[in-house]
Amino acid sequence: MHARWLAGHGIRIVAAPLVTAVMLTGLGPGMASAATRVSWTVQQLPSPGSDYNTARGIAVLPSGRAWAVGDYASDGGGSQTLISHWNGTTWTQQASPNPAGPTRDNQLWGVAAASSSSAWAVGHYFNGTKNQTLIEHWNGTAWTQQASPNPAGSAHENALVGVAATSPTNAWAVGHYFNGTKNQTLIEHWNGTVWTQQASPNPEGSADENVLLGVAATSATNAWAVGYHVSSSTGYHTLIAHWNGTAWKRVPSPTPDTPKNLAMGPKVLTSVAATSATNAWAVGTYYNGHLQVTLTEHWTGTAWKRVPSPSPSSAANLLNGVTATSATNAWAVGTYGDLERTFTLHWNGTAWKHVPSPNPAGPGRPNLLNGVDANSPTSIWAVGYYFNGEANQALAFHWG
Repeated sequence: MHARWLAGHGIRIVAAPLVTAVMLTGLGPGMASAATRVSWTVQQLPSPGSDYNTARGIAVLPSGRAWAVGDYASDGGGSQTLISHWNGTTWTQQASPNPAGPTRDNQLWGVAAASSSSAWAVGHYFNGTKNQTLIEHWNGTAWTQQASPNPAGSAHENALVGVAATSPTNAWAVGHYFNGTKNQTLIEHWNGTVWTQQASPNPEGSADENVLLGVAATSATNAWAVGYHVSSSTGYHTLIAHWNGTAWKRVPSPTPDTPKNLAMGPKVLTSVAATSATNAWAVGTYYNGHLQVTLTEHWTGTAWKRVPSPSPSSAANLLNGVTATSATNAWAVGTYGDLERTFTLHWNGTAWKHVPSPNPAGPGRPNLLNGVDANSPTSIWAVGYYFNGEANQALAFHWG
């Protein structure tokens, strides 16, 4: 998830005045040699919209093929779903459903692939009154819309943001719905036949804000969902929930101790990745009383622990996506410098290090990464958008 979602849902991204020079943190000993041999290369994703184009999610298969999802808009019309496929050589746009039609918004936020013939994309569409959940499925031949629960009904907000799949018969989608007073967590499950809503934690109850933004799964008995909850008395708190094969339960997660300020002090986990029952990462952002800085948390099998991570800008530092291939290899992506520069971090088993990444829009224009995925320690994809002077263009980076 990225800065536009946060800002669009009432979370203010705090940024100090942008400085003209931003120092990059150095690469660690192990990463330095790798960075001299390999670097991020820019790949242009399909961008059919004349007004804007964005990629928000990426899923990479073991074969190296990949899916990227987002949306685009042209000539003042509604946003349309955008699904692109990497066949190993080129990215091409794929036909995808738009249930709201061409004049209303249709958006995709997350994608997961269980096999070459089973992939899922999730988001929401506008029914003329409020957003409704949107789930689309790839069956090896075409993308089609699938029925999905809307617990708030057609008159209130329902949205899905993240999706994970471990097999064609096991997938999870997460987001939120509006209960008439505040947002509540929303978790939906695919059992091979139908999507159904699952009971999910709402630490603040029905009277305050509870939202999920990311989900990851390694098996039918191990899944994680992350987001945030907001108390009217104590402010923002990180939110992590775990699926043990029977139920979703809230698990304690570190919330940085900063001055309470509901308008200026978000503490949010935006994405989660897991490689096993004893290794998972959650990333996001929090306001430290002066500026927006990165937040990374690690699960080692017994507890979530906060891990230091670079925040190179004196303006804003946001992490929107994370992926991991082992206990010694993970990547996180986002933006820093008042949303002007792409941001990539690498975990080498010891520390998070800032790895330089391209900014095709150049200085002073938006360059932003939303999602990341990998099919090996040396092949990583990240997606987002950049501004070319006329419109945002969908963007992909490849490492390897």
